[in-house]
Amino acid sequence: MQQVTDELGIETLFYMALADEAKAYYEIYLETRDVLSIETSDLAEKVENRIRELNVEYERKRASGRLKKLKISRVKIGTKEALKSYYVAKGVRENQFKFLLIQYRKEFNFPMGIYSKHVRFIMKKIKMTCCHLKIPFHVSFKHASAERNMSDSVLVVAEFNDIRGYGEGCPRPYVTGESYQSAEDFFKTYSQSIIENIDDLKSLHGWIKKQQASIDKNPAAWCAIELALLDLMDN
Repeated sequence: MQQVTDELGIETLFYMALADEAKAYYEIYLETRDVLSIETSDLAEKVENRIRELNVEYERKRASGRLKKLKISRVKIGTKEALKSYYVAKGVRENQFKFLLIQYRKEFNFPMGIYSKHVRFIMKKIKMTCCHLKIPFHVSFKHASAERNMSDSVLVVAEFNDIRGYGEGCPRPYVTGESYQSAEDFFKTYSQSIIENIDDLKSLHGWIKKQQASIDKNPAAWCAIELALLDLMDN
């Protein structure tokens, strides 16, 4: 792992692998300082090819199908320290703590998944709601196209367990031809498709490409939905 990241100029802060015996594969959790210049799937392929060159037993198991492809998941900065603090809190002396680079998943109790930078949601468990946001102003606001004494926005809330993401869009008939009603109609039309097809950034990008024409006609409505999803993923 270190050889490959050094060759690619990736500044590695921490990595470790979990062996999943039940699913027959290894997953490497990688913490880096900067954004990767390579997709994690491509990095995983390079790392695995290097392992297959160096480890005859691993090569045999991959060739026979007894082992599946290696996976790499990026984790947030601070994961290494969080892992150390976790074990110190359980009674391990700080000056005696050592990071084990390979462990069995079934014996590893630290919740590594919540530190992942690419958490995939079980979207069927996500709830999405849309409402008309009207917040009174202290004074009226006027310009050439309208006068308002309160906000007039569409608010979308995306919820996963106890985590929430918020998104706001401002439909304006005199700007994009939208209204709150058209934004609500867009939400009702596409919310189920979003729940069924989007579970990470990659699938979000794919969905946008497929629905680009509808999004272009409803930019404020989509703005609220996309912001809510991105806020949820980040949280």
